[in-house]
Order: sequence, then structure tokens, then C-alpha cells
Amino acid sequence: MSAAAEVQTAICGEYERLLQQSQRAAKTWNEQRAAIYDSGAKGREIDLELLRLQAQYASAYARLQKHMRECERCRFVASMANGGAGNDARSDAPSDVSVHL
Repeated sequence: MSAAAEVQTAICGEYERLLQQSQRAAKTWNEQRAAIYDSGAKGREIDLELLRLQAQYASAYARLQKHMRECERCRFVASMANGGAGNDARSDAPSDVSVHL
């Protein structure tokens, strides 16, 4: 985790909670996907389970991103991490759950 992200979690408890939810959802999705791949299991039920886990991750990540756009503390930390320029706390890297600022 970057120094700015560590500061952000210390300053905003909601950010930390949402970040942990997003990380857990990504980990669960990846672990289940790997287990299914290793087992060779196939079928509609397997596909639906993977889609459900993917949707849970996408939802958790979207909540984190929304919070970062709307929270004054998070925007402030993000602007400081960007050298004080702008208030854009968005990340364009959804595969990086730790969200580098």
C-alpha cells in the first residue's frame, strides 16, 4: 500500500472499511476462480457462481470509488498525494484493489 493510501486509511474509517470489503471480494473471487479452474468443473451453476462473485467485487469496488469521489477527507488526501493539484481521487486501475493515489 502506498504511503498516501496508508494516510487515507488512517484519516477516513469509511475508506478503510470499503477498501477491506473490496479486497476481500477480489480475494474470494480469485480464489474460487482458481479452485474451479483447478478442479476442471464446468456448467451453468459454476458460471453463475463466478458471475455472482465477480458482481460482488465490482459492487464493492464501485462503492469504494464513489466514496473516494464524495468524501472531503479522501479528496483532500488524494489532492495532497498528487502534489496538491486537483481533487480527483479516482483510479483507472480496477485490477489494483489497493488503489494507488
